[in-house]
Amino acid sequence: MKELTAYRCDFCKKLYIRKSSCKKHENLCFLNPENKPACFGCKYLTKKLFYDDPNDENSRSIHTLYCKKKEVSLMPITSFKKGFLSKGEYADEVMPKECKMFDESEIDDYYL
Repeated sequence: MKELTAYRCDFCKKLYIRKSSCKKHENLCFLNPENKPACFGCKYLTKKLFYDDPNDENSRSIHTLYCKKKEVSLMPITSFKKGFLSKGEYADEVMPKECKMFDESEIDDYYL
């Protein structure tokens, strides 16, 4: 039996053999407070269907997150960090860590 050195994510406790893999994961980990936007849990956050070409029935569609108060499409911080989406392609802004318009009094049932 061999003893191994392992690295653990400080946020979700996932284990890694490589230190570099653990550091990369921690940067993107959803439990990392740096990756938690104010939008999740806000009553104004909803889902919106976006079409590449609304006039083409074969057009690609994608669900985006949308702020009803600011009237903008939003992208999660981790999606931006991973490079899945570029700002302006399907989202107008990256979700902010803090928002003055945040209101949790009536959470949209999509997230319940």
